[in-house]
Amino acid sequence: MMDVRFAIDSLRSAVQAIEGCQHQERVLGHVLSFARLLRSNAVLSNALRDIADDEMARDVARLDAIEADLVAGADEAFRYLSRAYRSPGPFKNYVDNSLKRVVRQLEQEMLPEFLARVSPIGGGIEHAPNVDSADLAAFAATAADIHDRLPAVPELQGVRAKLYELQSTGTGCKRLHDFRKRCISGSLTAIAQRAESLLDDWEMLLRGGPSDESWIVPDTNGLEHDVGTLASRLELFLDGKRSRRLVLNRAKAYFEHFFCEDARELIEAEEARVEQPTNSLQDRRKKPKARRELTLRRHLDRFIFQEGFFPVTEASAKRGNLDLLLNDARRAGARPLVAEVKQVVRIASNKIGRKDVESAIRAARSEVQQYAGFLRANEAWQHIEPVVIVFHTSTENVVELETEDVILIDIGPLSPSRVRATVASMVTSDTAD
Repeated sequence: MMDVRFAIDSLRSAVQAIEGCQHQERVLGHVLSFARLLRSNAVLSNALRDIADDEMARDVARLDAIEADLVAGADEAFRYLSRAYRSPGPFKNYVDNSLKRVVRQLEQEMLPEFLARVSPIGGGIEHAPNVDSADLAAFAATAADIHDRLPAVPELQGVRAKLYELQSTGTGCKRLHDFRKRCISGSLTAIAQRAESLLDDWEMLLRGGPSDESWIVPDTNGLEHDVGTLASRLELFLDGKRSRRLVLNRAKAYFEHFFCEDARELIEAEEARVEQPTNSLQDRRKKPKARRELTLRRHLDRFIFQEGFFPVTEASAKRGNLDLLLNDARRAGARPLVAEVKQVVRIASNKIGRKDVESAIRAARSEVQQYAGFLRANEAWQHIEPVVIVFHTSTENVVELETEDVILIDIGPLSPSRVRATVASMVTSDTAD
């Protein structure tokens, strides 16, 4: 966990340098140092990418759906106005003759231009008006003005209704665009992009060298006021999910690539111990079970603790209640990592398949709910999210069973890299087909 702590400390130092700078001309240098840190530090750049992936993803999808519905709803209103304009009557007369006398020049041109987008095809069928939400937002005020100025006569009642409908839709589009703009300007992704852009501008300037014509110092664009927001979110993310995930990925790599043979030997010794012949009938009736899970869990707990977390698994829970363990973690200055560990491991006979791994995950998730309920009951522990860790020796493809809350550790006879290479080649082949 040293790299995470180093990244957080570097982040804090960079922000403190910006916020504590008393000389405005030096702020640019501190902001550039902050941007370089985000770019060069692998932990920070990866965390930033993960946050950016989550940032506004659901909101943007929701805004796009709302925008599509608004535009679709406006199609029919524009078609109605287009038909009314193409037919001789009071609306056509108003647009052609009266419009220029009662509204501004912009509105004189805007309504005919919008109506022209709805062109008829043979048989009375019309093209869609090809209007987007930006068009509707711009048209809202014009629709309201024309609606208010149209004579309140029965022949124009339908036209007035459609204009009012377009006014409401256009106002909704304007609010949508304003909300999107505020979201983007205040989002972590936008702050990071501004920092990246500033650094690119500065480096390009340095490559060109100083000159009287081109040496214009880039503007920080207010980044000195926003870096604290980005840094605090990054620090919170690294202290929580990100650092936990890094530790679990380290544990996975450690067991699969460096401790795999040792783990298999330990399990093999356990299997040999329980398979030893016994003499008495009583001993045969009390045949011991292989302690595979306990053996693996002890080594996993030790690894997690050495990485800066306090492991809360069944192996450690046997020595105290969950609240006692979490208080011990706080006193030790270590963040708790709550995990339900399962094993589907066989060395003597390799009969573990995908269904066995799936069954172990289901069983672990049901037990994790007990952890989660206890944690949610205490306000200080609500941010702790339990995870599932499954050791296995499956030679079948189980890669896609691993999720955000499930870590699979393969200590089987087949190299994990070979299994994943096989899966990758299958995916590539399917894609090519």
